[in-house]
Amino acid sequence: MWFPRLITSIQILPFIALSWLFISDSTNYDLVRLYGGSEMPIAYRISAVWASREGPTLLWAGLLGICGLAFQGSGRDESSVLFRKLVNGAVLTLFSIAMMMRPFRLAQSSWRGELNPLLQTDLMVFHPPLVFLFYSLCMVVMLKALATVLSNDKVEESQLREMVLPPARVALVVGTIGVGLGGLWAYTVLDWGGYWAWDPVETASLLPWLCLLLLLHLRVTPGGKNSGFVLPLAILPGWFSIHATMVTRANGVWASVHAFVSEDIGSQSDSAILRIIDLQNTGVSGTEVITYLISLVAILAITVAVMVSRQARIGGGENLQFASRFSLWMILLLPLSWLITVDMFGAESSLIERLPTFILLIAAASPLVAIMLPPDPAGSKLFADREKSVSMAAVILLSLIIDEPLIATLLILLMLLKASSDKESEMIWTVAGIVVILTSVYAYLIDVYAAGIGLLIFIWPLLVLDVEDGEEQTLKERISELSIRKTQIRLSLFAPIVIGGTFFTLTWMLLVASVDGTSLAMHEMFGAPLILLIASALATYSWKDTVPEKMVPFLLLGFIIIGIVVGVFLDIPIVGDSSSQFSDTINRGEVAWLLLPILIVAIPSIIRLAIDLYQRTAKGYSPAKMRSALAHTAHVGILLLLVGHVFTTTLIDRTDPSHQVVLVQGQQVSHEGYLLTFDEWTVLSPDDAEFNERFSVGDGFLGAKIDIYNEQGILLDTVNPGMLRFDSSNSFPRSEVDRYTSLTGDTVFIFDWSQTQALGNASGIMDSDSDDVGLDRVRLTVYHLSGSHLVWAGWLIIILSTIGIAVTSIQRPSKTIPSI
Repeated sequence: MWFPRLITSIQILPFIALSWLFISDSTNYDLVRLYGGSEMPIAYRISAVWASREGPTLLWAGLLGICGLAFQGSGRDESSVLFRKLVNGAVLTLFSIAMMMRPFRLAQSSWRGELNPLLQTDLMVFHPPLVFLFYSLCMVVMLKALATVLSNDKVEESQLREMVLPPARVALVVGTIGVGLGGLWAYTVLDWGGYWAWDPVETASLLPWLCLLLLLHLRVTPGGKNSGFVLPLAILPGWFSIHATMVTRANGVWASVHAFVSEDIGSQSDSAILRIIDLQNTGVSGTEVITYLISLVAILAITVAVMVSRQARIGGGENLQFASRFSLWMILLLPLSWLITVDMFGAESSLIERLPTFILLIAAASPLVAIMLPPDPAGSKLFADREKSVSMAAVILLSLIIDEPLIATLLILLMLLKASSDKESEMIWTVAGIVVILTSVYAYLIDVYAAGIGLLIFIWPLLVLDVEDGEEQTLKERISELSIRKTQIRLSLFAPIVIGGTFFTLTWMLLVASVDGTSLAMHEMFGAPLILLIASALATYSWKDTVPEKMVPFLLLGFIIIGIVVGVFLDIPIVGDSSSQFSDTINRGEVAWLLLPILIVAIPSIIRLAIDLYQRTAKGYSPAKMRSALAHTAHVGILLLLVGHVFTTTLIDRTDPSHQVVLVQGQQVSHEGYLLTFDEWTVLSPDDAEFNERFSVGDGFLGAKIDIYNEQGILLDTVNPGMLRFDSSNSFPRSEVDRYTSLTGDTVFIFDWSQTQALGNASGIMDSDSDDVGLDRVRLTVYHLSGSHLVWAGWLIIILSTIGIAVTSIQRPSKTIPSI
């Protein structure tokens, strides 16, 4: 085992070397000059390593090497050996991307930069590394699945699931912590006034987490029929980790507040994919982003080609394996081509990137081409049926009039999978096609007419299907089945995959459409019915031993009707901005009322079920029982977080000017249910003991002391929002948020950004000797976030539960899965 450890040490060494340069403040190196600082604490100097484009890539390469070593096992079968090779290949690709950016380049001037003030915080130390550790673990899950595909080992679906579950469970823990810390950063440091805003980068980081939930909820019976869905669900977490990195690094494609390290590049096309393609041959940043795009195409092509060949029982496995390995080599060739042609030989651009984009994409998609070639071409089997041939031709023609290439590609691939499947599984791909079409039209990626044609193409075989005598059920019979306990449990168990998959697809489509800015309203409105269905499924499952089966549909329908009546017809306001419009016909209160009844009812039911499972586990312990109890505890955490989300995000309109207030010194103003008094200014310098107690960075603090009273005039607390000054020539003041915490939630006080800028730039209005600011009023933005405690309580419960699940999954190394 010494050799793999040596390789991993070499893989992490470049990042350690770069970190040492920042710790020692070696300003002879350009990155240290731009982002480092000898006056910053050691932890902040280290965190400055991942403030650039180069540092995070080296960090990701090192973490991926460590994760690969941790989960590689000791097997010597072909898939285990290939897994180690795939990990090393992925690390080498990331390292090549980093070297392409020349992280150890020498400084060319003496001008000194500074770490972005918004990044000079404790959460910068933990959040990015945990996110990249999360992505690394997701990559391990994906590479384990790919290794079984590219090897000659015959691994059953249940065996593949057992192989990927350990890293998947650890990834879920790390992802929950990492993504949650990002929300905590926004909540406590940034002036968002909340923890979540559906920003493209934060949404992209959520997608791999949702993929893990789908994988972990997939039920596979050992020795049972092979459904074929473990492979794609194991691929997706790693695939969307690459996708999230591409979104983060491709500024100019998606408008995001996380654009700290990106360059404003990209075209003005309405399509995210076309904007990314336009980055080809535009420099180092463009090559990096194109490499991620080619990676996504190659991995997607391998996955679909393997599934098609397995479903249609097509031969020619050697051709497919060769094409798959060739497409993976294409990923590495892009950065290597840059290093050789540009860095070594001084060319103006990469040799490979001079090729037309469609050539690169076809090369990356070579596995799909391979299955169509002799000796056993897929086309002759897939389209021998006239019905399938007509459907495939219709989808190809439809793709020509769809403006978004991603949607056109997905519909063609789904039709290919549908054509290769048998009658039993064909319906799954039909539903998948319908989900993609509906979610993409909701996101305005395709128009209604194209969506209507697409739906017709996918469902027309069902419309002309002959039903055998005795098999057709009336609508009344189908509805009556919902009162049968067995049907209720089956629907509840499938809900995480079907409804969760739909929510995931909707979130992805809305992200793809957010090229010019996110739409919180669309995420909240369109996601609400799906969250309602998932909460209903959880409630139904928890009622299996307590509520009569015939009452379950009526209870669920009753709670939904209550929400609609109270929210729409009675229009009873809730806290926050419930009357604020999401659209011309729907306001925030209506969406909140739709969700809250079933969410609140489901929580105690799931708690009771979890307690019951803990009691059963105590009587006869087994890891499986404990994991089941912990899983339901995590469900409680998710429900609590969703309730908190409704109160802190759905019901809060952060564009509403009514949240802004101007306080004149000494005058009391009623706002957000409190009486507020601006008492005095707080002016602190690094020479003041209070400044050093409160801050570890910055060159001065200016804050407003605000006294908070209740309606009876009783002093509740004093808050001190303000701005932290950074005097470096390239820095700007940072708004310092303060909060008043009560039993109902937090009230957030934010120093108005325009006033922060004005005070930071007009330092002449301050008398440094008397601490006189020269202003008698302060402008604040104030949000009362009822239920904010539920968000963080739910998050902590999810973390603790997933940690427990991961710990109970630890087993002694099992013997290598034999080849069959």
